[in-house]
Amino acid sequence: QAAMADVILVNKIDLISEEEKIKILSIVRSINVTAQIYETTRARIDLNLILDRRAYSNNSSTDYLLKKIDNQSTISVPHGYQTLNSITIELDGEFDFDELDQLIIQILWNEQNTTQEIVRMKGVLCLRNETTYRILQAVGQMYEFICTNENHYDNLRNCFVVIGSNLNQDILIEQFRKCIK
Repeated sequence: QAAMADVILVNKIDLISEEEKIKILSIVRSINVTAQIYETTRARIDLNLILDRRAYSNNSSTDYLLKKIDNQSTISVPHGYQTLNSITIELDGEFDFDELDQLIIQILWNEQNTTQEIVRMKGVLCLRNETTYRILQAVGQMYEFICTNENHYDNLRNCFVVIGSNLNQDILIEQFRKCIK
């Protein structure tokens, strides 16, 4: 759940030391680099922070994701019986939509028969012959490209956050790079 959330509440923060809090927040952040994390005590939180967030509204998602990706690094964290890690991929250029769509299908549905398993993917991307960003949202094997109203003004920066197990960043970068025209 933490890997797929847009908002994470870390409750009972008052019951642990500052050192434990830093460690826990670091682990949560490494599982999901894009979620907004709130520290709470007795589950008290301003409801305005978690309700009507418009998490999938066009411009706020684009800005938020681009800012988050700028500040992330790759960290592996034991999670149950597997290790989830999150990686970020940044590439310049314009994607060919059909090629990118086919690549997303291949990697999410593991048509390449790899040990890689992607549980969540988010991205802000530029497509050939389009002037506005698109947002990629993927959970498990389901994904969608969301149109935005935000013009990229020839800033052809593409950013992806991929969360899963057995991820090979070099291979993923090369696969995405092949879709840029």
